[in-house]
Amino acid sequence: ALGKGVDMHKQLEQLLKGGVCEDARLKAVTIHYATVFEGQVLAEMPLTYKGREYRLDVCVFQEGGINIIDLKTDATREQRAKHQRQLNVYAAALQALYPRHTIHKYIWWYEDKELEEV
Repeated sequence: ALGKGVDMHKQLEQLLKGGVCEDARLKAVTIHYATVFEGQVLAEMPLTYKGREYRLDVCVFQEGGINIIDLKTDATREQRAKHQRQLNVYAAALQALYPRHTIHKYIWWYEDKELEEV
C-alpha cells in the first residue's frame, strides 16, 4: 500500500504541474472538482508547526482562501476521524500563517474518486 501511495503522490504532483499523468482516477477527480484546484497549487508542501514537520499532499492558494487536500490511496472511510484530526492540525498551522484566509479541508478518497470536504 505504501508503494501505491508514493506512486500516486508522484503522479498527482506531475499532473498538478501540468504534466502527463497515466492514472485515470487522478485525472477524473482534478477535472470534476476543478474549482478546488484553481489557484497556486503546491504538491508535497513542507510545513513546520509547533516544532513538528509535516508534508501536505496538496495545498491550493486562492484569493482569500486555502484548500488543503489529503490524498488517501488505501484508507477506508472508517478512518475518517483520524484523517480529520490530521487535517485540523494542517489547517491550524496555515491559519496561524494566513489569519485572513479561509481554510477548506478535503479528503481525497482515491478508490472512490471522490473529494470530500471535512
